[in-house]
Amino acid sequence: MSVEVANLLQPEIAEMLRAGNMAELRSACSELHAADLEAVIALFDRHDQVRLFEALDPTQQPDVFGYFPFELQQALLESLSVNTRTSVLNGLSPDDRAKLFDALDDGLRTKLLSELSIKERQATLAVLDSDEHTAGRLMTPEYLWVNAGDTVESAFEKVRRESEHVETIYVVYVVQNGGTLVGTVSLRELLRARPADLIRQHMTEDPVHVTVDTHQEEAATVMKRYDLIALPVVDESRKLVGIVTFDDIHDVVDQQASEDILRMHGIATQSDSYFDASIGKKLRQRIVVLVSLAGVSFVSVLVQREYNHLVAQVSILAVYLSMLMGSSGNCGTQVSGIIIRAQTLTLEGKKLTAVVSKEIAVGALMAAVMASVASGLVLIFGADERALGGHPIGHFALIVGIAMFVALTVINVLGGIMPLVMKRFGLDPAITAGPFITTMADIMTVLIYFNIALLMLKLL
Repeated sequence: MSVEVANLLQPEIAEMLRAGNMAELRSACSELHAADLEAVIALFDRHDQVRLFEALDPTQQPDVFGYFPFELQQALLESLSVNTRTSVLNGLSPDDRAKLFDALDDGLRTKLLSELSIKERQATLAVLDSDEHTAGRLMTPEYLWVNAGDTVESAFEKVRRESEHVETIYVVYVVQNGGTLVGTVSLRELLRARPADLIRQHMTEDPVHVTVDTHQEEAATVMKRYDLIALPVVDESRKLVGIVTFDDIHDVVDQQASEDILRMHGIATQSDSYFDASIGKKLRQRIVVLVSLAGVSFVSVLVQREYNHLVAQVSILAVYLSMLMGSSGNCGTQVSGIIIRAQTLTLEGKKLTAVVSKEIAVGALMAAVMASVASGLVLIFGADERALGGHPIGHFALIVGIAMFVALTVINVLGGIMPLVMKRFGLDPAITAGPFITTMADIMTVLIYFNIALLMLKLL
């Protein structure tokens, strides 16, 4: 639902709430999707948010609650009656409930755990007992399972009986010997089978799976590689303990991408919440990165100063320096980004080497094109005669073109190799490669440009 639509609905719902027409309000809200209803509730103040939530149908409350930001969830937990609160918490999936409890203080977490039903408490504790950032923290024990010796008919009966209480019905997990995962069978396969057939006749043996200790990012990679809608999670004895669904993995990927962007810019560490951290903490995190980069970049200033005598004689050289530095920096970060992406896709050995080699080859061709463009720009726009130092403009077009080709080729190689070197030494290329390559590109471009200029002006 768009913000505009939510704004249109808000006055009507506010009037029902003000008039106390709770039956009419509940009926109107029941027609909205939980995500859309959350968008409407977000437009009210905290007091009315609690009243509006309490007016919802009890069967709708857990779904809507799951879309709320943590701050509103916590406020509701502290404001709702015990019966309503217990109903909402019992209605959440175990993985979503565990995620919520993770963010609560110990006292409130213990209190809420005691209010859960025995079944839901055990399911929640099973998730909370897993280490942070592992598949065990994402899994839900709400899945369909059958024994390998069951008939297709009995499996269908179980699907019909438990379909409302599991995350997905499209995949049924096959176990034997007390819960050991031995296979999977899809709903499509069950529909095509004869009722009297045994499950083992139609199951896919040795399914792709992860353990409770598998890192969440690795689990995401496995799901993407095998195009799974759900991923089984087993313990050390290969006993099936839960599944990870696509929506949970999607959240992990989004969160990791956000963390990587923040870390690359020195804004937050992996454990930080941007809005929770103080201004002082944000300042300390970011100023260190900025001061460090400024210090390294000052090397480029020192290098340029060594060629002041040349610029004083031929001032046109300074005009095109920024174009060269910008182009080489962009080229280096572009290829390093591609290599880092290849690393995150777990490409190794020959495949990763092929990616690096191809990018270097492409970079050389791009360097040739950019060199031609740069030379053309110099010829087209020319320069004041006093800035040429007595040399024809064509000489400088040649100098800029050659410098562009050499600089981009060198930086392209550096950008392709540097992420591999950083990973080899245990550094995170996503954080360190970009600033390092940009700074090195500036320094090397200055050296390449002015040395080519010195050589060419002597020869021409």
